Amino acid sequence: MKTKIIMENWKRFLKEAKWHNSPDEDWPTAATKVKKYKSDKVIIFDKNDQYGNIGANSHGRDSHMAKHWLEFGDQVKSSIEKTKNIIKRFSQQNKVYQVQRGGASVEIDVTKISDGDIINTYDHINDKNFDGRELLDVEKEIYNNSMMLAVSSYDKEADSVMSQAVDVSDALMKSIENLTNVLQKNNIIKFKAIYRGSVKQYYYDSERAALIAQLDDGSIATLYRLRYNGKNKKENPLSSIRGFNSAGGTKPTDEYSLLRSLADQQKNKAQAANQKQAKPKKQKTQQKKSQSPTELVKALVSRGLSPEKIRDILSKKYPKMPPQGIDGVLKKAGVK
Repeated sequence: MKTKIIMENWKRFLKEAKWHNSPDEDWPTAATKVKKYKSDKVIIFDKNDQYGNIGANSHGRDSHMAKHWLEFGDQVKSSIEKTKNIIKRFSQQNKVYQVQRGGASVEIDVTKISDGDIINTYDHINDKNFDGRELLDVEKEIYNNSMMLAVSSYDKEADSVMSQAVDVSDALMKSIENLTNVLQKNNIIKFKAIYRGSVKQYYYDSERAALIAQLDDGSIATLYRLRYNGKNKKENPLSSIRGFNSAGGTKPTDEYSLLRSLADQQKNKAQAANQKQAKPKKQKTQQKKSQSPTELVKALVSRGLSPEKIRDILSKKYPKMPPQGIDGVLKKAGVK
């Protein structure tokens, strides 16, 4: 039995070692772009408990899950509901508190707890673990029985993306045409790129704009979606890579220059399309502003409106125009 426990602990260590622990980042749902999860509140079970700007290098696997798993749809939802049920049972004999960012703890009606509150609570539990603070029994239950559901699924998602990725180095692709074909057939790719002066290995799901950054030691720095606001819309695999262009913050290395060049093309194509869409809109606005009363009358006539109705519209649109002026506009437009 002792040997079995040691092996399980070792396996757990190996799994956690895949993720890099960076400086603490609190309140994950306060700045999220997914509106239904937005919250600046956290749930605590001891009114003297503290959250925010305490932990150091506690932004690892569990904390990344709290910050980013909600970007992948509602996979985190079942975990949240289970946590709410745990808190509801706990509240039958205990008080539950809520802390708003920058505020003091207040007792709360557990039916008012939001999904975003729960995710912030996950990060709080993670921080307590890293800081060596003893978890309360209810926090242990949340971590083991519900939070780990989300952590495990987030971790498996990273494994899935990395295992399916196709290397798109110049040596393997040979040409932009081949790279284009690969992207259209295999939406998950891997490449090396420079970010903030250092080279990292990246895995990218181009249909979901989901990105994994991996460090030299093999640990995962993050898994998140570049563009997500709560709508699970698939992106075009080609246009999706436009952010990895020569001037981008994540620039493919020379070993992946074909990817960089294709990203440049897609970026220019997107910019041209945006300019084309913006131009007609501007012209239409200018045309609408410069429409004369006579042109308005002719447009109303073409819609089959009666002279009486047209006269009424003109008097409301041009309240300072005298009756004889309206008569003149109608006459000029050929309305009898």
